[in-house]
Amino acid sequence: MATSKFVLAQDGHLVQAQSPILTTAGWTSDAWSMENYAHASIVVSQGASGGEACTFTLYAAADSTGTSAAAIPSYRYYSETTALGDTLGTVAAASTAGVITTSTGVNTFYVIEIDAAELTDGLPWMYCTASTAVRDMAVWVVLSGSRYPQDQSLTAIA
Repeated sequence: MATSKFVLAQDGHLVQAQSPILTTAGWTSDAWSMENYAHASIVVSQGASGGEACTFTLYAAADSTGTSAAAIPSYRYYSETTALGDTLGTVAAASTAGVITTSTGVNTFYVIEIDAAELTDGLPWMYCTASTAVRDMAVWVVLSGSRYPQDQSLTAIA
């Protein structure tokens, strides 16, 4: 059993990259910077009014506007697509060039784990896209391994 704790507000940073969205087209999330953090846990959730599959892609870029953006070629993720709601499956790898194809289920979520060291030098910003209309989807990013931990974490968005 671990003896230490992780206090999100002090030891990490939380970014709402995509608020729950109802759209008739694909979307692009807000960008966040990994410059001051060692790791990102990205939670992609689809709620009860969802049910559409989409192609979800994760990108790295030089800045918050997407300069020199490139799909991250591989990363690890876990999925929860059962009725239980909290049983992550075994670790999987993004299928091609940073892509996950989400399920058609409702109340599902995916957790992507990526270290800043896995990003290409000069591309410290990240963002994600959904290729098609997806209802009730949100993206939260938990940044950890802060270079400058303090009571109120530094911003990671532009």
